Amino acid sequence: MRKWVILMVLAVLGAPVQGETVYFLVGEKVPFHNDCYVLPLDYPFFIDYARELIEYGTGEYGTIVVATIYRWEGEGMNINRNYLKPGLAAWSWAVIFDGFAEVTVEICDGWPGWLEDEPGGWPTGSQICFWDYTVVAELGTNLEPWFCNLDADDDVDFDDFAMFAEQWGQSGCGHRYWCDGADLDGSGTVDGKDLAMFAENWLWGN
Repeated sequence: MRKWVILMVLAVLGAPVQGETVYFLVGEKVPFHNDCYVLPLDYPFFIDYARELIEYGTGEYGTIVVATIYRWEGEGMNINRNYLKPGLAAWSWAVIFDGFAEVTVEICDGWPGWLEDEPGGWPTGSQICFWDYTVVAELGTNLEPWFCNLDADDDVDFDDFAMFAEQWGQSGCGHRYWCDGADLDGSGTVDGKDLAMFAENWLWGN
């Protein structure tokens, strides 16, 4: 049933070769809600296509990301976070990529914040296809620097360290806010392991 909305999949001749996972940011074509979500891609064809979307853009209309959500229940940090908001609040869900489409059924439209706030949440297996969102940035293969970018300004510097220091020694951190993002490793406590992770990414982006 969902195959008809996944137009780009049909462009692949033969089975694509799976490679290293590259993370992308899916955000608004025209800013309004100021939120986003993380899209993991691990097939070169789709990775290249996502990079083309970033380079050339799609305007007000254009390519939609189609994905299936699952409720995040693991240990450690949820990779699906709102990297546009200081504190990098995590969503309670993550996504499995289904494909790219130019048009979809309206029932899977929406936006990340609405999906998060919907009473009871959308269950695992629900499909999303936010019409006003597309791939807007590449996060790379390592999300650690983005975890440390607590003020959401594309670098790791003294402003981020000030936010980290405010949470030092805090315990009971957990989803969704991880002590304002300072619990970098998702252990529940802001401690030396988080500091080591922060130090390793110090001055990233500068």
